[in-house]
Amino acid sequence: MSRGLALALLLAASLFALAADDQPVQAPYIEVGDCWSYRGENIQNRGPIENYEMCVTFIDAQKDVIAAVATVKSDGREIDVTYSSKLAVYRSLTGLTTP
Repeated sequence: MSRGLALALLLAASLFALAADDQPVQAPYIEVGDCWSYRGENIQNRGPIENYEMCVTFIDAQKDVIAAVATVKSDGREIDVTYSSKLAVYRSLTGLTTP
């Protein structure tokens, strides 16, 4: 295969991939009781946080608030976290808050 043909095929494949990305992605449906497990690195809150599980405890769609509890697997610490419906952080695992 010539270099020009290979480049043309690569360009065509790239353009096709870009076209497919124009479709909006639906936010996941989240409800109270949903849980996720995470593996973190270099996270600190009253000690290191590596593996933890986060479970949704409260949702207020009108105020755009999702509250959850992160439980650190190594020592059982529980840390309250708060997000928007778009998963923007209001209060993070490290304790930092945003307006």
